[in-house]
Amino acid sequence: MLGPLGVGKSTVISKALHHADVVRRFGNQRHFVNCDGCTSTEAVLAAIYSAVGVDVTSAPLALEQVLAAGPLVLVLDNFETAWEADQTAAELLLGRLASVGGVALVVAVRGRERPAELPWKTVLQIEPFSPEAARECFLKVAGREFAVDPRLDELLSKLEFLPHAIALLAHQAQGEPDLSEIKSRWEAEASLMLVRRPGNDRATSFEISCWLSIGSPRMTQDAMLALAVLSLMPVGIARSDLDGLGEIVSFDGATVLRKLGLAADDISRIRVLAPVREFASRSLRITNAARAALAAYMLKLIVENSGPFGSLDARGKYRRLAAEVPNVNEIFKISAELFDYTFVCEAARAWAEFLRVVGVGPLAPLELAIGLAAKHGDARLEGQCFRGLGDVLLARQQITQALAAYKLSLPLLEKVDDWYSVADAYKRMGHLYRGARRYSVARKLYQKARGLYRSQKDKNCEADCIIGLAEVEMAVDNISASLKLATKALMIYRTTDSHYGIAGSLLLYGAMAAREGDLDRATALYTEAKAHFEKIGVDAGAGASLLRLAGIAEEKHEAQQAIELYRQAAAAFRSIGIEFNAAAICERLAKDDARRRADNAN
Repeated sequence: MLGPLGVGKSTVISKALHHADVVRRFGNQRHFVNCDGCTSTEAVLAAIYSAVGVDVTSAPLALEQVLAAGPLVLVLDNFETAWEADQTAAELLLGRLASVGGVALVVAVRGRERPAELPWKTVLQIEPFSPEAARECFLKVAGREFAVDPRLDELLSKLEFLPHAIALLAHQAQGEPDLSEIKSRWEAEASLMLVRRPGNDRATSFEISCWLSIGSPRMTQDAMLALAVLSLMPVGIARSDLDGLGEIVSFDGATVLRKLGLAADDISRIRVLAPVREFASRSLRITNAARAALAAYMLKLIVENSGPFGSLDARGKYRRLAAEVPNVNEIFKISAELFDYTFVCEAARAWAEFLRVVGVGPLAPLELAIGLAAKHGDARLEGQCFRGLGDVLLARQQITQALAAYKLSLPLLEKVDDWYSVADAYKRMGHLYRGARRYSVARKLYQKARGLYRSQKDKNCEADCIIGLAEVEMAVDNISASLKLATKALMIYRTTDSHYGIAGSLLLYGAMAAREGDLDRATALYTEAKAHFEKIGVDAGAGASLLRLAGIAEEKHEAQQAIELYRQAAAAFRSIGIEFNAAAICERLAKDDARRRADNAN
């Protein structure tokens, strides 16, 4: 039986030993041997003698006689202690025990590496709880009164459903009126609070359990450095990055961590579970050189994968950065401490471009970069970071905050003659005022931005402004002017092969068709737009297209089709961390459809 520290191997074995079927088969011949502290095979043998009732003076013959009298089940828990001390001797002992007929031998080892040279009948990998099992474990220990506490599920998630950590936290919660103090303590103390009396062994102290794994003879310097680095990364590191990070997270180091159960693979990443990560980040030292190597690699990754998002190769870039969202704050924090501010600000600008398209992720890197640029009196970078912040806030429909960010950016950018960034700010402000139905202001801003983009010879951005003007004309019911402008923009996008721009144009064409009542044409245009968004991996755009298709299906009273499209839209948004409540809409549609069918039947 294999599994990482704290996963509950001993508990699983204990439950199994007392299962009715096991009791019926083996009766009193069920022996549990805790090998914790047994640093030699001799110590293990002594523990076995004691468990099965053999006088040590008459061993080993008497032991083999007792074992051979079976049927008998012998459990060796925490066997890694003896195995790590002398692998050859430990494996010979296991072979000797396994060769005795009638003996069911169960060996529990911390980690994911098992003793060799043995014909194991079954290898069980014990994993963390499911959310439901984690909740039940906590309530069983702490008390059922916490079942309605709104903080419970969040706390369990922070522990990543690790059984030992959950049980220890539940002990801390006993007698508390609610989980507010427990939540505060976890945020302040993390794994330090995972303890109960007496707190002097692996069963009652999570920290001691962690130190036992780290102190294993199987641990290497490479593995120790890899663990310290991984403890800085909440979602770990992509396995594809191990080549680039080989100095600090080597393949050999990662392999040792896996075998010790200190790290595990999660789809395409290697990571450390939260309670272990909290312990390691506080307890292990990591040099500035290693921190700098990690941060430099990750910032370069952000810059290289931040766009452009209108091209075919954007899909992989988009997915690549989306996976790093939980790691970003720590990376920028390290970078601000160790690197030149210009490098940090340029990476923050790249991050802003990603957030503008994705819509989900922390703003802290941008706020940090603005502060760094202001501190160094760099008006260009400060203005560009303010403009990037405005872009993200606008994408998130935080209109007032976005307008404030743009207004702060303009004087800084104009001061250093950064007219391209000024054009970007004007264009985004045009979007903002169009959304506020201040169409005359939006029109002027789009025209200003268009002129500046033309002077910079940026056709795609000029086309973006033309689309904005087309949206304004449609909003004031000037459909012919809107159609003319949209057609001009689409021609530019097709020339530059901008799938993002083409998709946006098709959405506008679809909206025009829907307004004129041509729902079939609108459906075809929205479907084509969705295909373009999917081609470049922009799930937010695909989700928006699906919402429009669902709206048309609803208007046509095609309830089942609308329900399916709303569900697909919810899945697209969920993939980038946006929760769209399709369930309520689908429930309403199902009820309306049932009522309509009943009316028709009558």
